[in-house]
Amino acid sequence: MLRTKSRVPTLIAAGLMLTQGVYGLVACWLEGYWVPLPFCVAAVVSAFGLVYRRWWSRHLVIALVLLLLVPALWKVWRAITGGVFRDRHALEVCLILLPGLVYIGLSIFCVYVAARYVPARSRPTQT
Repeated sequence: MLRTKSRVPTLIAAGLMLTQGVYGLVACWLEGYWVPLPFCVAAVVSAFGLVYRRWWSRHLVIALVLLLLVPALWKVWRAITGGVFRDRHALEVCLILLPGLVYIGLSIFCVYVAARYVPARSRPTQT
C-alpha cells in the first residue's frame, strides 16, 4: 500500500529535480558558464535516483537543496538589510518575494519526499 501512495509524490519530486537540472544545463550551455554544471548533473541524477528509490538519492536531494537554498536565503537577507525593500509597498514586496517562496516550498517538498518515501540504506546483519 505504501508503494502506491508514495509513487505520485516521488514522481512529482523527481520531476521537479529533473526540471531544475535540465534548466541549469540549458543555462550553462547558453551562457557558456560551466561552473554550476556538476550541480545540474547531480540534480538530474538525483531525479532518476528518486524514481528508482535508491538510498543515495535521499542524501543527494538534501545536499542539493541545502546548497541551493543557503546562498539564496543569504542574498535575500542582504537585499533586506541593504534597503532594497525600503521604499516599496507591502504588496510589491510580496510579489517580489513570491517566486522565491514558491521555490523554497517546492525544495522543502522534495526534501520531504526524499526523506519520507526513499528507503534508507539497508545494512547487512552481523552474525
